[in-house]
This record gives sequence, C-alpha cells and structure tokens, in this order.
Amino acid sequence: MQPVAIVFDLFGTLLDIASLRASAARHAVDPAAFVASWREKQLGYAFAATIMNAYEDFDALTLRALRYAVARHGVNIAAPELELLAAQWRSAQPFPDAQPALAELRRRGLRCAVLTNGTPATAAAAVASAGLSDSIEAILSVDSAAAYKPDARVYALATAHYATAPERLVFVTANG
Repeated sequence: MQPVAIVFDLFGTLLDIASLRASAARHAVDPAAFVASWREKQLGYAFAATIMNAYEDFDALTLRALRYAVARHGVNIAAPELELLAAQWRSAQPFPDAQPALAELRRRGLRCAVLTNGTPATAAAAVASAGLSDSIEAILSVDSAAAYKPDARVYALATAHYATAPERLVFVTANG
C-alpha cells in the first residue's frame, strides 16, 4: 500500500545544521563545537518546554540556546550580531541529496510535507532558501500544537492535515 504522504523533519534531515558553521566561524574559534552546543541546547529547551507545558516558539528558543552557546564557548557577540546569527536558521543549506530525492518522490506521485519544530515563518524561509519549495506541498509547524516533538500532538498535525491514519504516512527524520 502506497503511503498518503511522506513527511520530513526539516532541520537536520533536509537541511544541514552543519551549514551554520560558516556563520559561526566569524565568532567562534571552534565553529563545529559551537554549533553542536547551540543545537544541543536548542533541543534541550524544546524538550523542557514540552515537559513543563510552557511552550515558547522555536525562534525564541533558538536565540536563548545561542546565548547559552556564546557563554559556554566564551564568545563575545553584540546583541545585533546575535539576532543575525540566529536568523541563519532561515538559510540553512540543504543536504546535497535533499532536492533530488524530493523531486524524485514527487515525480513518482508521492506527496511530500515538512513537520518541523521551526516556526511557520522560519520554516517557510528555510524551505524557500534551500530551493525545496517546489517539492514540499505543506509546511506543518509545532506552533499549531504548542508542543515540540516527540509529543503526540505534533504528529497528529500530519494525520489531521492529510485526514488519514498514522500508518498511512511515512515520517522521515535523521534525529533520534
């Protein structure tokens, strides 16, 4: 049985978080470690927000996690630069195989969507910047559930959008 749709995680699955290292390199001695700390804290804040039922959007968590990484790595970045660096999530580069794979899935008649922790605006900008808009028919954001993955309410966004049972969807993620 063919799935109704294939739903992809965005950051870390279609878009390469390591691509943020180039922007971080202007500030951090070890951009790989800096970006890894930033991402780890970003996900930690998202898990904590969901567990505590204290939702705050991903852009706010991203900026807070960036401040943590700055402090942890002893980096000095002025407030305006922090905002610019946090905004780099909107232009994260796609993995080299993302666009060809999505195009092939669409060629085969499969519907493709994104289910992301990102805000609708950040996710839409990132998808467009990565050149994936033609292959993604829907961007579903955790903002609609006011919770983060792996909360079941988040995955219910995809089943509701496609009006189908979970077993009729394929969810693809590179994250644990």
